[in-house]
Amino acid sequence: MKLTSAIDKMGFRLIDINESDLEDYIYLRRTVYKKYIDENNDYFGEWDDKFSSDEFYYKIKLTFFKKLLLNDEIVGFMNYDHKKDKINDVTIYLTDKAQGKGIGTIFISNLIKLSKYRRRFLMRYNLTIAVTKSENWYVAKCIENSVASQGKSMDEALSNLKEALELYYEDNDDIPIVQPTFITTMEIAV
Repeated sequence: MKLTSAIDKMGFRLIDINESDLEDYIYLRRTVYKKYIDENNDYFGEWDDKFSSDEFYYKIKLTFFKKLLLNDEIVGFMNYDHKKDKINDVTIYLTDKAQGKGIGTIFISNLIKLSKYRRRFLMRYNLTIAVTKSENWYVAKCIENSVASQGKSMDEALSNLKEALELYYEDNDDIPIVQPTFITTMEIAV
């Protein structure tokens, strides 16, 4: 994840986490939650550093877990995890020094972009393909969108069409919902 140049100019940096950051993580998390802990002690109970420690070691295994520095002072932690078909475990802890600077917005915007990319990548479409033979070539054409390709064999034509369709849908953000098309044969008398 990249921070904008404006935020970078304010002295913010994202740095990888390592196990020596545990105490800073617990301290910052306690600081961020202090208001809620003090106001809702009856509901949440006493602060438990063990819970924060366990959470830290869980998050260290995630796809993205970074500390946010402002002039070499830790002012936040951010994390998320990629799963095959979703983004999980999103957390942003920011101290007052980091709040209101647009960092959370940038983090969430990057997750939305990542989510759209992953969702598009994982979308599955059942498309109807017609294959015809023309002398030495097989021509494969998608009925729903008229994308076509060719090959010297039926397999090559279908493989080339699959690649063309993936590129077609990759570059198209407004993909209409495809209604299934059924093709059959019919005999008529003339």
